[in-house]
Amino acid sequence: MTGSTGPAGATGAVGFTGATGPQGLAAAGASHCTVTAPTLLLGGTASVTGTWDVPMTTTTYGVIVEPSTSSLLGSVSWQVVTKTTTQVTLTVKALVAIASSGTLYLSAVR
Repeated sequence: MTGSTGPAGATGAVGFTGATGPQGLAAAGASHCTVTAPTLLLGGTASVTGTWDVPMTTTTYGVIVEPSTSSLLGSVSWQVVTKTTTQVTLTVKALVAIASSGTLYLSAVR
């Protein structure tokens, strides 16, 4: 009997919903800015403030800091001090005898 079909079978159980990963930068509405860390002597600190290219909707975002040159890696540390919807302020500290000035690229992510 060609073309004959039997009754439809029972529908199987629905599987579990998979895990949801973190939002990507574009999906999260990321914003970016740069700040320039001045030349610092060992233990010296400086406060630097950057203005986001796109304002954030809240102040509950993370900040990713990327040094522009490898000379800043290991020679300075940084800590986020304040975050607003339009700006972020970091304290930069020299970890070596003389930390040369350089640019830090900042990204805000939710």
